[in-house]
Amino acid sequence: MKSMAIAAAFLFVAGATGANAGMSATTGGGTCLQIRDVDHTHVVDATTVEFHMKNGAVWTNKLPAPCPGLKFHGFSYVAHDTDEVCSNSQGIRVLVTDQVCQLGAFTPAGGPHSMP
Repeated sequence: MKSMAIAAAFLFVAGATGANAGMSATTGGGTCLQIRDVDHTHVVDATTVEFHMKNGAVWTNKLPAPCPGLKFHGFSYVAHDTDEVCSNSQGIRVLVTDQVCQLGAFTPAGGPHSMP
């Protein structure tokens, strides 16, 4: 239930639009996910967040440093003028504490269409 609220927050905060099928590559070789294609998220622990896509793919993001309170409170996306969330370049804000934590690399965890 909390994950669905987080996914809705992603969509609301970012104002997502676009035509890609869930992911794209950045010029630096990192992975970006289209926010509108995120079905829900799951916080595994203080350094790991799973992004479950509408097409069934699952992407794991390993944060470069622990983010205290992340598993307990959940998070919202730190909005930029984009409809994507990209590895190693954006942050998430822990609900309640407002701590901002940087995202790490996205890796495919399974499901259809999870490979770049």
